Amino acid sequence: MSTLATDRPRDSSAADEVERALRHLVNQGLPPEKLALAASQAARYPSHIGVQSALVELADAANDLERLTSALLAARQACRRQLALTPRDWSLHDLVARLELRLGHFSAAWNAYKRILDHQPDDASAHLGLVKSGLPLGRWEALDGFSPAQVPDLVATNQATASNLMALPLPGTAPALLAAGRIASERLAQGITPLPPRQVRAAGPLRIGYVSPDYNDHAVAHQLPRVFELHDRSRFCVYAYDIGHSDDSPYRQRILAASDSVRDCRHISDAAASAQIRADEIDILVDLAGHTLGSRLGIFAHRPAPLAVTWLGYPATTGAPFIDYLVGDETVVAPDLRAQFSEAIAFLPDCYLPADDRQAIAPTCSREQAGFPQDAVVLAALHQPYKLDGDIVGTWLRILQRVPKAVLWLRAKEEALKERLRAEAALLGIDPCRLIIDNHLRPKPEYLARLALADLFLDTRWFNGHSTVSDALWAGVPVLTTPGDSFAGRVASSILRASNLSDLIAADLAAYEESAVALANSPKARATLRTRVRESRSRQSFFNSARFVRNLETAFVTMADRARAGLSKTDFSVPCPP
Repeated sequence: MSTLATDRPRDSSAADEVERALRHLVNQGLPPEKLALAASQAARYPSHIGVQSALVELADAANDLERLTSALLAARQACRRQLALTPRDWSLHDLVARLELRLGHFSAAWNAYKRILDHQPDDASAHLGLVKSGLPLGRWEALDGFSPAQVPDLVATNQATASNLMALPLPGTAPALLAAGRIASERLAQGITPLPPRQVRAAGPLRIGYVSPDYNDHAVAHQLPRVFELHDRSRFCVYAYDIGHSDDSPYRQRILAASDSVRDCRHISDAAASAQIRADEIDILVDLAGHTLGSRLGIFAHRPAPLAVTWLGYPATTGAPFIDYLVGDETVVAPDLRAQFSEAIAFLPDCYLPADDRQAIAPTCSREQAGFPQDAVVLAALHQPYKLDGDIVGTWLRILQRVPKAVLWLRAKEEALKERLRAEAALLGIDPCRLIIDNHLRPKPEYLARLALADLFLDTRWFNGHSTVSDALWAGVPVLTTPGDSFAGRVASSILRASNLSDLIAADLAAYEESAVALANSPKARATLRTRVRESRSRQSFFNSARFVRNLETAFVTMADRARAGLSKTDFSVPCPP
């Protein structure tokens, strides 16, 4: 977790005590009423930067979205008052920039980081902040000169998180992710005494505990329901440990309804959650979040279960010595990447990512209703803005140049990003009207129905689409990708291989562009491809949820059998089922 701590002079000894008390409460799992009391205590010292920073950390750790926003706003107000008195305090400018970034005020954050870099051009923390605030605005030039190798040192000084690095559209992130993960994991384990070792139970169904902050309308939860529903109850007992917020979404309802036991750990400490897991006699504890927001790897550092596994929610290594296995496959953890993982790898035979073979799709709307030209070739690239970079956007626009009937369907929220995309198109002589920019949030069945209108889905490179690629194929839309050099950049290739669509994996951006142009210019080739995609839904392994769960269960049994036999963790491959 990143910190907003600063070495500002303190207002009073009483405020210092409040700050220390607030920091002590981080990761204690406060219920809402105690979090509200903590906020009221902090409100007594609105000009004390340390107090306001500590409240932000506390709200962040508690995963309380409403309280987090109010804490951020209070801290920003306090910082601005102090800046009026000390306008050349660059550490305070940095704090304001981080606050703006967390509030989603990307233009304000960009401007704040630019001011810092104007005076401190070698400030790596400010450069990372410039990248994070610039990507949602289409300021891809912020990536120039920034190296992933800079991030581990920032993690070590609480100026960045491992997940900040994982989300960057840059090459060379894998080694830095390992280093950053090790640093972050070592820090969060400090002061924790692991529970006494316990063996995997000798008899009865294996007890699997899934720990997640994302049992809600989140990409992780979109992929999970069939896993929980299809576990063989004669061999497995499923516990859901909930550490996130409740939204009463259909995804949350399905996951919790399909669990044999649900434990609400949102408002208890890591130690208390670990005690509950130990009391439940969990055999294999599965982390579904890694170092992402709301995760609580500190629970795993207590070693409440004989085996600890990370899977699905964080496409990188945790770097944690208290995580035994990572569930992957031979594409996302290929031989050239193996050294960048601290965990032993359980290689699934198809794809590590599950799919929901019962996802509903609403009745298909017409192109006219969706706002697409009737005779256009619709190229969809519905990615989060942080996955975009200048090279991939330039490639998409060159495809438009070469396919006069094509339109490019994009996702963008910030006006600055929309303007940048249109300006880049105009520079190449492309009518900006050929960019269809959409940011409407729709229920998933409606989104899938609209997505089905696309002719081809264009992937990103360094951080692929994951659930978005799965969604496109489920909607019957072919996906074109080119692999990056990290786990996150090879997920689409894994999905396509498991779907018998490997020919849609281009070797590089030049081949990607040529393939896209060839498909976009050939209605016959697109029709043949759509038929293959439809067949993959019914016959191929990626959308065979029962097959996936059996493979995952085989992995869990292998881990448990090795542990019972006194064997240490090691890489292994689940055999391909008949």
